[in-house]
Amino acid sequence: MGSALGALAASVFHAADPGLWAMIGMAALMGGTMQIPLTAIVFALELTGDVAALPALLIACVASAAVTVLLMRRSILTEKLARRGRHLTREYGINPLQVLRVEDVMEPPVPSRPAAAAAPVVAYPDEPLETAMRKLLEHEAEGLPVASPDDPGHVVGYVQRSAILAAWVQVTRDEHTREEGWLGRLRKAPR
Repeated sequence: MGSALGALAASVFHAADPGLWAMIGMAALMGGTMQIPLTAIVFALELTGDVAALPALLIACVASAAVTVLLMRRSILTEKLARRGRHLTREYGINPLQVLRVEDVMEPPVPSRPAAAAAPVVAYPDEPLETAMRKLLEHEAEGLPVASPDDPGHVVGYVQRSAILAAWVQVTRDEHTREEGWLGRLRKAPR
């Protein structure tokens, strides 16, 4: 599509080399939609071997990536994951409470606790822990009943503030744990 748009632009502007415009259009579309301008530049240079096109590729790819960063929340590479509820941010650090769900830390229902219909606020299993923690803090509660999304009066479990904080601490610790790679295992293997 990018090549076709580039060739179309070349015919509109009566450019001398429509192949160059097609290459720039292809790289700009790739760099913009995937938000990877440098990879698109290297891809186009390796594909054509035309180093003289580097300034034009640089301008087109960086401009298209800048436009998509301003207009789109995510790249097309992470959009499908976001639609499934797994949000990835552009930052390197991700808040564990945005990634984990209530169902990951909830406890089974206890019969002695009040029903969800009597509770002023409930959590749902597919909610992020960040939302549940916000509800806990707003209502100054230590725990929330977890209601079924289909039937808000049916309690399927409970989530405690301490369980949410414990999950946050565990994920934070796991991020700093280094796993040994295949090369380290090879060095330790007996010869």
